Amino acid sequence: MARRSSMVSLGLTPKLLGAIVLVVGLVAAVMMWRATVQLEDNLRASFESKGEAIALAMAATAERSVGQDLSTVQGSIDSNKVIDGVKYIYVSDIGGRVYVHTFSPTFPEGLDRKNAIAVGAVLAGRRRVQIENIDYASPIGRIRSIDVAAPVAGGALGTVHVGMDPLGIDARVTALRNEMLLWGGG
Repeated sequence: MARRSSMVSLGLTPKLLGAIVLVVGLVAAVMMWRATVQLEDNLRASFESKGEAIALAMAATAERSVGQDLSTVQGSIDSNKVIDGVKYIYVSDIGGRVYVHTFSPTFPEGLDRKNAIAVGAVLAGRRRVQIENIDYASPIGRIRSIDVAAPVAGGALGTVHVGMDPLGIDARVTALRNEMLLWGGG
C-alpha cells in the first residue's frame, strides 16, 4: 500500500509543478507588459516635456530677435537640435512661411500645415503649447514625430515647432521587453 500512495503522489507532482510554472509565467508576463507600458508612457511624457521646454525657449528667442538678424534664432535651433530625441525644429511666421529650420536640403512641403496654432494662443496667462502626433508622407520621406508647437508672441509673430522622435521611445521599450523576456526565460 505504501508503494501505491507514493506512485500517486509522484503523478501529482509534475501536474502541480506545471500549474505553478504556468501561473508564475503568466504573472511574470503581465508584470513585464505592465512595466513596459508604464515605461512607454513615462518616456512619451518626458519627450513631450522636453519638446515643450525647447519650443518655449525657442519662442522666447524668436521674440527677442524680431527685426534683427535671424542668425541668433538659427544658432539656437542648431544648439537644440543635438538634444537627444529632437528630430527637427522650425519657426514659421504668422503667414505660415518657414524662415528657419533644421531640415536638409529643404523644408518638407506641407509639414507647416500640421499642428498649426492660431493667433492669440495663450491660455490662462501662459503660453499654449499644442502637442500632436505627426505621421506625414512628405516629398522627402515619411516624417513621424511628436510635434510640440509654441506660439511666438501669442501667435502674432508665428509658431515654433519641435519634433520629438517617437522611434527612440519604441526602440527603448522594445529593448527592455527583449531583455525581460531573456531574463524571464532564463
